Amino acid sequence: MAFKIEHYIDADNKVPILQKRREQTQTEDKVVDRKSDKMMNTCVIEEGNKNGDFL
Repeated sequence: MAFKIEHYIDADNKVPILQKRREQTQTEDKVVDRKSDKMMNTCVIEEGNKNGDFL
């Protein structure tokens, strides 16, 4: 049985901290892409827009 859980993080209207993606091997890139796709498909994460806006 799966539960849909949502939470809210109060960031006090501050801009999120964005970090540059670190360099990875091609094998690591494939793993990251596969896991990211899985999390997006199960609604754990959402795709952001190109401007870096999260809201």
